[in-house]
Amino acid sequence: MEKLAEILSRLNIASIAENIDLNEFKIETVAEMSVYQLQKNLKMDKENAKKLHREFEGYRACRPKRPKIVKKLDTEFVKKFSNLSKIHYKPGDEWQMDICGAAFSASSKAFHKIFKMPGSSTQFGDANTFQNFKGWTPLQFATAMGRENVIELMLNEKVTNYLTQNHDGQTAMMIAASFGHSEIIKLLYNGFKKHCQLYPASQPADILNQQDKRGWSSLHYAAAHAQLDAVQILLSFGTNPNLPDFTRSTPTLLACEDELQETCLKLLLEAGGDLEKRNLQGKNGLEIASRDSVFKMHQRYSKKSSTIHLMHQSSPSLYGSF
Repeated sequence: MEKLAEILSRLNIASIAENIDLNEFKIETVAEMSVYQLQKNLKMDKENAKKLHREFEGYRACRPKRPKIVKKLDTEFVKKFSNLSKIHYKPGDEWQMDICGAAFSASSKAFHKIFKMPGSSTQFGDANTFQNFKGWTPLQFATAMGRENVIELMLNEKVTNYLTQNHDGQTAMMIAASFGHSEIIKLLYNGFKKHCQLYPASQPADILNQQDKRGWSSLHYAAAHAQLDAVQILLSFGTNPNLPDFTRSTPTLLACEDELQETCLKLLLEAGGDLEKRNLQGKNGLEIASRDSVFKMHQRYSKKSSTIHLMHQSSPSLYGSF
């Protein structure tokens, strides 16, 4: 049987993340993965995930069916629940699903049915205005769960609460960025861009640079959670890599925190990220990182590397021997 690396090479699927060891994945396990799971586990785009999923169709068709395991219910348990007549129940005791619950927990087909049902907004809540007790909207729940088809349905049906914030100040775009839902980021941005054509008071940059209660933008979330693809997409849309939060930390400075977040730093610097910015503690990117790898990137990408180099020479213990 071919190894996973050989299959990817044969299918011309490249650019698997460097930190993924393909030898750790058994072919049997990969063959059982959904397109979404392939995207997340192997860090590949949707088209390549679909291509790899199709490659294993023959394997899945030939695999032996798993025997059904039927467990005999405990007799006492069955007796307890065989007669429910003594349970005091009145109409209204049941939990009523709202539109947020449907976006979060119902199957996609169930959500479609609920959303398109006549009188749905009265019975379950208006998808444009409904928020739960923490301020979350259906669009935010669907985003967190990675449900692209649910989001497409809502946006096509003129759900326009792109900029609505929950009680922490988070928007659907921020949530998508933190989870690394790249396709949803594109859906939200492109949808909002069309919305701005109808309502010129809004600008496409609004959805990118909007800030939560900490002052974090969607790019702050992507950088803090080391979501490389999300960082790349947000920057391609023109998100500001130097937007300060309320502690003056920028997405570029957040990417200096540790080695995992540093994977995004190159993209931020290429987009004009400035390591010389200082947070409220007075630290710039090099001082936050204290790693040679960051200093080397700064030398390569910063227009002000000579200034930092002089500072760096005065305190060699911070950054090594440069």
